[in-house]
Amino acid sequence: MRKRILDWCAVGLLLPLVPGCGGSDGKAGSNGSDGVSALIATEDEPAGENCEGGGTKVNYGADSSGNGKLEAKEIEGTRYVCNGAVGADGEAGPTGETGPAGDTGADGEAGPEGATGSSGADGATGAAGPQGPTGAAGVAGPTGAAGVTGAAGVTGPAGPAGATGVTGPAGATGVTGPAGATGATGPAGTTGATGPAGTTGATGPAGATGATGPAGTTGATGPAGTTGATGPAGATGATGPAGTTGATGPAGTTGATGPAGATGATGPAGTTGPAGATGANGASGAAGFNSLINTGSEPSGFHCIQGGVKIVVGLDNGDGNGTPNDGTLQAGEIDQTSYVCTPGARRAFLTSVGYAADMGGLSGADAKCQARAAAVGFGGTFKAWLSDSTGSPSTRFTQSTTPYIRPDGVQIAANWAGLISGSLSAALVIDDLGNTGFGGVWTATNADGTSYGTDNCNDWSNPTSGVARIGVAQIANSWWSNYNSGPGCFNGFPLYCFEQ
Repeated sequence: MRKRILDWCAVGLLLPLVPGCGGSDGKAGSNGSDGVSALIATEDEPAGENCEGGGTKVNYGADSSGNGKLEAKEIEGTRYVCNGAVGADGEAGPTGETGPAGDTGADGEAGPEGATGSSGADGATGAAGPQGPTGAAGVAGPTGAAGVTGAAGVTGPAGPAGATGVTGPAGATGVTGPAGATGATGPAGTTGATGPAGTTGATGPAGATGATGPAGTTGATGPAGTTGATGPAGATGATGPAGTTGATGPAGTTGATGPAGATGATGPAGTTGPAGATGANGASGAAGFNSLINTGSEPSGFHCIQGGVKIVVGLDNGDGNGTPNDGTLQAGEIDQTSYVCTPGARRAFLTSVGYAADMGGLSGADAKCQARAAAVGFGGTFKAWLSDSTGSPSTRFTQSTTPYIRPDGVQIAANWAGLISGSLSAALVIDDLGNTGFGGVWTATNADGTSYGTDNCNDWSNPTSGVARIGVAQIANSWWSNYNSGPGCFNGFPLYCFEQ
């Protein structure tokens, strides 16, 4: 029976009404897609069922969408890193040195006048007073006549020269004198070289036609012209009688084949043939890999000033010469590392990257600070020391009661009050990579954390016009945040970033 079907198929092109032929085997399926990277995302966990004293919620999973963000549908697991219980109060530290006395306060308002007291008893008679002053001298008598002038005495030797007196203050600058007369005109300079010829100007409009001039004299008669062309042939005469038919000539060669005729209309479709045999299954795709997460203690240091928890996540894919699918997250398989730090000192740093003014507002600047912190493994939430018409550090920041420190551990302020006091304990010059920076920093912020005003590149959205207020990284006085508004918005400057 199968042979017969094959025969029908062989002639199917000639007989459009034959039954349809069986399909050929399907193609092998394509290999499955490779695995994807693992991601981790942290967020604050309020005090409650999961963490009695609050803490950090850690979500992890594979980046199946490939966009580098851990979306809700990609979360495979959640862990919590909880804050420890509040420890007992430590022993009181030694009493600090007495600070300098504060300025004397302004005098208070005068109290109301008291009632007049009763008259006291008469006092005893006082001792005799001292003798009064001598009376004024009488008027001097008239001056006597001048005596005769005596002879001049011998001139004594010259005394030693006195010490040079102190130089007196410089005299005031004199009034500017009148302007001098204009000098004579100098000789004329040599004539400069002739400049290149200018481009040819456009053709002007045609002038009006001039008046017709007088007729010229008749010229001499020219030579005779050449003979004219032959005239047209006369009409054809009447046809003569037909001659006898000549012998048949030899057959001519076959003419070239004419063009193919138009294709005829398509005949009706034949009935559908039986389904072909199912094609072989494609090769199985490569097996995906599980995502793994590990947590461990992080000692006090660069990533966490007070210590904390280190979180690593990755795929169990054997990268770095490891063993795939062994259920152990090896060093070469780690895709991301994050830190959840013990609450304590708050970190602050200068970004190692400069940014154009169109940062997308305050939220865009905050995202840049968070990205730099994540790039070096700083846990926590970071915001930019930046202001515009929508907010400022004084309204956006968590106002810490603990110190603010640079990545190198140096304290810049004892707390929020110290941060906005007008000067820092040390300049904020260390960037997220641990290097020393310098120069201008975008701020638009007064040293007390309030907004400077409108010098903010149209709320940090305009990179081409206007100016913005900057601070100076290597200065610890109020200029660290509020220096001047000179730079244009087309410049690129780093940001100050503070942990919340």
